[in-house]
Amino acid sequence: MKQTPEQEDIAAMSVVDRLNRLEHLGWLPSAAEWSELRRIRNAFAHDYPETPAERHAQWRLAMAAAERVLTLLDGFAAHVQVLPG
Repeated sequence: MKQTPEQEDIAAMSVVDRLNRLEHLGWLPSAAEWSELRRIRNAFAHDYPETPAERHAQWRLAMAAAERVLTLLDGFAAHVQVLPG
């Protein structure tokens, strides 16, 4: 019996494969965009800009990325609401 996408076991998949699968299913507009959001998050968490201008630029980038993540989460919530069961 073939599984539906919602029943798929993704435990053995790499993160990149999971993101590509979510994009293919229409849950994620762009796997590449999600990877970029992760890169921004990691830079914010681990890089320490020296000048106030660099800190300000990093903060603005992180805030814009956070807004985008919230929009993506709204999209996930819409998909979850229509899942059977």
